[in-house]
Amino acid sequence: MIAIPAPGGGQSLDDAIGFNPALTLRWKLPGRVAATVPVVGVEDSPGLVAALAELDATAVLVRPDRYIAASARSEVEKVAIAVLALPSPVPGHAPAGGTHAG
Repeated sequence: MIAIPAPGGGQSLDDAIGFNPALTLRWKLPGRVAATVPVVGVEDSPGLVAALAELDATAVLVRPDRYIAASARSEVEKVAIAVLALPSPVPGHAPAGGTHAG
């Protein structure tokens, strides 16, 4: 488990994505790739940049309980975890809003 700092804008991660998995990205996904979970970009969050640097990762897929499901270093790995199907464990609970940033 890793403490994932809040994304920029003063909003907590839980407020941003609810009880859903999330993909935290250091750099945007290629234009042809659509993530299957909400995306949290790190542009406005030095805490998220530091968390990814600590993991030596460019992307981290976080489960709803905030444990790390997968991490990526390369562009290929980042795309692979972006398209993983990782549903919310709450029946009938769909991600709100699709993406936060990315």
